[in-house]
Amino acid sequence: MKVGEKVTRAFRALSGLKVAWSSLGNVLMVVLILVVIGLAVVRLYVSSRIVIEARRLQGMRDEVNDLRESNHAIEMEIARHTYGPDLLRQAGELGLKPAEQIVVVEP
Repeated sequence: MKVGEKVTRAFRALSGLKVAWSSLGNVLMVVLILVVIGLAVVRLYVSSRIVIEARRLQGMRDEVNDLRESNHAIEMEIARHTYGPDLLRQAGELGLKPAEQIVVVEP
């Protein structure tokens, strides 16, 4: 049995039944209303997800900006601690002094 024959038989069986609706137009109207309501629900769901994801994205952007600021502060601190004259001063405070003589030992 072909698909077209199955559809025709199903339509004839439904048209022979006494249903609450008197015509096929009423059934199609109900189906159309259900489709419109379904699309409205889907649109509301998608809109709410967009808002949620936008807030999440903004939070991530704020976190990235905070990390960039702290990274910059750490880079500045590293630069301050690796500044040559400061290293010499700190070495002197620890009792270190420049080498007086360099000896190379060959094996």
